Amino acid sequence: MSNTEITQPSQALAIADEGMRDEPHLSLIAKMAKDPAVSADKMKALIDLHNSECERQRREEAFKDLASLKFDLPQIKKTKSAEGRYSYSPMHDLMRQIGSNMRDNNITATYTHGGDRASGNWTECILLHRNGFQFSPVRTHVAPPRENKMLGGSQVMGVMNSYGERYALKAALGLVFTDEDTDGVEAPEEPLISIDDLISMKMRRASITDEQINDFFFEKGVDYPEKEGWRGAGEKFKQGLHDKFEQYFTQEVAK
Repeated sequence: MSNTEITQPSQALAIADEGMRDEPHLSLIAKMAKDPAVSADKMKALIDLHNSECERQRREEAFKDLASLKFDLPQIKKTKSAEGRYSYSPMHDLMRQIGSNMRDNNITATYTHGGDRASGNWTECILLHRNGFQFSPVRTHVAPPRENKMLGGSQVMGVMNSYGERYALKAALGLVFTDEDTDGVEAPEEPLISIDDLISMKMRRASITDEQINDFFFEKGVDYPEKEGWRGAGEKFKQGLHDKFEQYFTQEVAK
């Protein structure tokens, strides 16, 4: 059966003209649409039946692909650490690990946010299937962070949203996180604001890109992972980058 929804009786005729008469429901609807003796109520009942079957098919296909996705998902490696105090996986690293699995199974995610800085924030993750089916939203709550003089109100909300998206996606897909070389010892919970988050905010404010930062330090002979650039450097380097960001880039890169 086609999963094409019908909104008007005249649409049934168009579908029939496209060569879909061999499908029982569509063939019957097309035939009855031509019959002046068939009441509008009967036509509506048939159209509702067809559309209900379309939705059932979309739902079945979407849940089948979601089950396949969950079987395919790897354990998520926490790729960042903060001087051994905690480890975590930023959103871009998380998607690097599971993005291809989601695409192969026709599933993507979208997010909505609400709340405020004082009482905390909530994030909803909604999984969407390529066929248009929308799964029920999964909501997570984020408590307001400790006071941080380096962040304005909108920046705090941005960090809370980013944090909420990671954990809402984790809940929606049932992601399992693992740490390398931890001997089974669970790492402390990731803090709300990481040094990567703080540097990224300064980059957005100054319109500075990763490439500009990497070129700047390359010219100065700084040695860090070539493929990852500054994001793959150690926490001590990142702390220095954060503390001297304005000194480095408002004076030199921006020239």
